[in-house]
Amino acid sequence: MDYLIIAIVGIAMVAFLYYYLVYRKRIIKGSLGDKEVDNKDKLQKQGKLERHGKNLKQRPQKKQQRKQRKQRKQILKQEDEDEYEYDVRDEEDVENVEEVPPMEPIITTKMKDELTEKEKTQLEELWSMCLSEPEKSSDMGLKGNTRIFMVWNPIGQLIGQAAILVIDEHDLQGSFSPIKTLGLDEHSLILYNVCVHPGARRQGIASNMLGDIHLWAQENGKRKILLFVKPDNQQAQSIYQKLGYVFDSANSNANNKGELQMTLQITG
Repeated sequence: MDYLIIAIVGIAMVAFLYYYLVYRKRIIKGSLGDKEVDNKDKLQKQGKLERHGKNLKQRPQKKQQRKQRKQRKQILKQEDEDEYEYDVRDEEDVENVEEVPPMEPIITTKMKDELTEKEKTQLEELWSMCLSEPEKSSDMGLKGNTRIFMVWNPIGQLIGQAAILVIDEHDLQGSFSPIKTLGLDEHSLILYNVCVHPGARRQGIASNMLGDIHLWAQENGKRKILLFVKPDNQQAQSIYQKLGYVFDSANSNANNKGELQMTLQITG
C-alpha cells in the first residue's frame, strides 16, 4: 500500500514536471506566437491604414494631375483642329480672295490766289504737256476770280486740271465787255484749260473732274457753263456732248479763234 502511494506520488510529480517544463512552455510559446501574430496583423493593418492615409492625401493631387493631363490633351487636340481649320480657311481665302480695287484719284479745288508755288509749277508743267505750244503758260489769262480743279493720283502726282472763271460784276462792267457779248451773267461760268496727263487718259479722269465742276456750280447757284473747243478735237467734243453740252452755232466764233462754243444748262 505504501509502495502504491509512493508510485502515485512519483507519477504525479513526473507529470507535474513534464507540464511545467514542456507543455507549459509550449503553451507560453504558443501564446506568445499568437501575440506576435496579432502584433503582425496589427502592424500590417496599421501599415495599410498609413498607406491608405497617404492614398487619401494623394488622391486630390492625383485627381488634379489627371485633370491637368486631360486638359493638356484637350488643348493639344484643339490646337491641332484650329491649325487644320486655319489651313482650310487660308486655302479658302486664297481661292475666294477679291482683288483690291485701285485707289480712286482725288479731286481738289482752290481759287487761283490760294494756290501754292508748288501747285502753280505742277499746273504749268501739266499744261505744257497738253499744248502744242509748250512755251505757253497755264497762268496766262487766269484772273483772280478763277477757280482751279486739280486731279491727283494716289501717290500725289497731278494728272488732271481744269479752270472755271467765276464771273462777277467787274467782268460785266462796260457796254463792250467780251463777257456780255457771250450772253453771260453773274450766274454763268466759263470753263477752260481742261487738261489730262497723257499717261492717264481714257480712264474717266476728265469726266469725273467735270462732274465735280458741275456739282460745284449747282451748289453755288450757277445756271450756265460755257466753253470753247477746237474743231479738230473730236475726243473732247465727244466727252462734252456725253455730259450734256451742246454747240452754240450762233456764237461759234465769238472768241475770234475759230473755236466752237458749247454750253451746258445747270438744272436742279
